[in-house]
Amino acid sequence: MLALLKRLFGGTGCNRLVVDAFWCDSSVKLPNKVQTPMGSNVTVVNVCVDVHYSIDGGNIILHRVRLSHGGGRITGLSTPINVASDRTGEAWYASYICPESYLVEAIQEDLSSADSRLRKIMMRKWGDVNRDVLVQSLADFLNTHAPPDQIARLIAAAGRGNDIVFTYTKARGNPEARHVFVQGASGNSIRARDHKDDKVKNFRIDRIANARNA
Repeated sequence: MLALLKRLFGGTGCNRLVVDAFWCDSSVKLPNKVQTPMGSNVTVVNVCVDVHYSIDGGNIILHRVRLSHGGGRITGLSTPINVASDRTGEAWYASYICPESYLVEAIQEDLSSADSRLRKIMMRKWGDVNRDVLVQSLADFLNTHAPPDQIARLIAAAGRGNDIVFTYTKARGNPEARHVFVQGASGNSIRARDHKDDKVKNFRIDRIANARNA
């Protein structure tokens, strides 16, 4: 079980990912004034960045943050941009605006938010890349009756929306095959939509056996 958790959530060089052209929710206060293409002098800007990261133990590790080479776009503008003045609203493309540490601080501030938009994007991208392993691992976790908190963590990472088949035994009932669409975890149960009647139900983890991907 520990080896499986390490394989899923351990950080290695091969699981590095990139979020391209992300406009930070947090602004950047520059160390020095910069002049905009229209001649204004500004010290606070919004930036569009490429974020290089990996996942280690369920935590996001930042490897590099730089102004987006491809740039982002704002409605009404046809050219890519990666810097916008917070005060004047001017936007332009720059190859350099400040030391990388200032960009990292903005990203860290974004990630510290309880409802971080960037964190959701990062975890979703990581889950998509690792989906095959995560889907198989959900069946493995259920078959070995892993602790509910580990199963909940796995489902939160990339288990939602997976079709699985398992043998389920109700209290004082006979085992029967169930085909479900996983939606989450609640206490010591998984929450899933039963294909048999299209209803969302809770299935006790300790009553699930012989789980496999549908």
